[in-house]
Amino acid sequence: MIQIYIRKQLAAVLSLAFCFQAVAQDEQPGNYEPINVDGLTRYYRIFIPESYSADTAVPLLFDFHGSGSNPARQEATAQFEPLAEEKGFIVVTPVGAPVPSNGGRNSWNVDFFPGDPDDVSFVRAMIYDISAQYTIDANRIFATGHSGGGRMSSRVACSLSDVVAAIGPNAGIRWPDVCEPERPVPIITFHGKQDAVNHYEVQPDSPPYWLLGVEDSLAGWVENNQCDPAPIETPISESRTRVAYQNCADGGDIVFYRSETDGHIWSDVATNLIWEFFEAHPMNSDM
Repeated sequence: MIQIYIRKQLAAVLSLAFCFQAVAQDEQPGNYEPINVDGLTRYYRIFIPESYSADTAVPLLFDFHGSGSNPARQEATAQFEPLAEEKGFIVVTPVGAPVPSNGGRNSWNVDFFPGDPDDVSFVRAMIYDISAQYTIDANRIFATGHSGGGRMSSRVACSLSDVVAAIGPNAGIRWPDVCEPERPVPIITFHGKQDAVNHYEVQPDSPPYWLLGVEDSLAGWVENNQCDPAPIETPISESRTRVAYQNCADGGDIVFYRSETDGHIWSDVATNLIWEFFEAHPMNSDM
């Protein structure tokens, strides 16, 4: 029995490593870098703007793809790389692991499932690796993502608030289990009430990872950031409302764009608004 167990575990590891290699190879063109994390070879796509100079520290943006997706698709949707070329920041789009807890799809271990890769360690390793190669502004490291990638950016805010200045989850904000930020984390987030995957309110057919609705997750962050619980709501179109929480501690502002009509999509206003928010919320910002 022990030998059978060992063979199964070895097969799983080899399969995982093969999947990482296949994903990285299949998604060309794009500049992908390998990195060893806990004995596994992981990959990330990286974009460096032409204006980059080692003499000037630049911001670093992590953009996490959704479950079952990949960096190429995420970039084609969010299009942070053209914005990075214009604004002068580095974009990293990591490759998720084919995790058993999410049906073997490329995703993120947001809730620390045993046997799934440690994606918090993956992010820390990427920050260390990239900072060793490029001049990164340590006060301007940010995370965003769609769906499962939005959930991962929420995990980053929980577990890496010492290094990540602010997050911008789209269709995936979470207040995950074992969430212990060291500080109020500024958040800009987007969600549609017609989302049929990550439901606005938890339903009987919600995915098993979707334990809280959007407003309940926001409530966790509002309490963590010590904001006034009653937000100011401002309609910005017939279907979209800006929900802003006020008087948050230490610049931990929370802004939520609620859509009455959006489904499980990348919000058409997200990319620029996320970057504008990030620019205004570096680490240790008084804003």
